[in-house]
Amino acid sequence: MALVRDPAFWHRFSLAVHLDEEVKGVATPGPGNATPASETFSQAPTRPPLKHSDSWLERQHRKRRRAVWTCWIVLALVVLTLAAAGVMAWWLVTHDGKFS
Repeated sequence: MALVRDPAFWHRFSLAVHLDEEVKGVATPGPGNATPASETFSQAPTRPPLKHSDSWLERQHRKRRRAVWTCWIVLALVVLTLAAAGVMAWWLVTHDGKFS
């Protein structure tokens, strides 16, 4: 398993877990945490819902898709260039170097 290279990943992961626990109404274990889960849920601060475009994970997926498409386009251009060079070389060999 590869290590996570983003230094802020664990911070974001921890925040996501805590937010998920707040939404589900699960009390987080800790010293002096004796409030029931239902009270914790009712006292949780209300946050505006995340827009789909504000998601960090969605931005990462978009970057990945863009990189994959860019690689495919560059590869296609290289293949087309090599094919054109091959056709041109074949033409020059079979027609004694004359284009007409």
